[in-house]
Amino acid sequence: QKYAVNADGKITGYDSLDAAITAANSATSATITMVQGDTLSSPITTGFNENVTLVVPTGKTLKVEQIAAGILNSEGTLRVEAGGTLNLPNKSGRPEDFIGNGGSARLKLTKGAIDLDIGAKTVYVRSGAEAEVPSGQTTYLLLGSGGTGIGLDAVIEKGATVTVNGTLKAVSGAAANNDPSNITVNGTLDVKEMLTV
Repeated sequence: QKYAVNADGKITGYDSLDAAITAANSATSATITMVQGDTLSSPITTGFNENVTLVVPTGKTLKVEQIAAGILNSEGTLRVEAGGTLNLPNKSGRPEDFIGNGGSARLKLTKGAIDLDIGAKTVYVRSGAEAEVPSGQTTYLLLGSGGTGIGLDAVIEKGATVTVNGTLKAVSGAAANNDPSNITVNGTLDVKEMLTV
């Protein structure tokens, strides 16, 4: 089984993300945790509700291909723990590690967790987390695929650190479908290279 669903305290395993989402959406509160890495290569028929968190734990990769990008219209949260990887189609539809632990990740997470609250269009660098924009990388605060995009807000929580060794860009105007990015820093934002807002 690829997914374990903790729905209102009861844990059940599922072979597909669609089945896991259906079970999780019927609960008051639920967490879907990846047990194996997965590539979403066909349309996801149901998005997950705001009371559902999908966790990509250490050592696992969730790759969302362009055809499955509809999952990004969900209302819930995608959580990536240090050592896990979330691979998403970029605005051009090409896959890239949005959050991960490799040098090609747009946000390299080395400690803690980052939450992508899809409904709120906000990236939360959680308290205790350490992340960086690697040297030579440009990270846009943009959630998009297939030529469209929505500006993402970013919140660096108290006790979290984001180091910018490359370029971190907030987006505005047409690039963000007129839904601009905002950055809130309650922890540490260490800009060694470039921040564009």
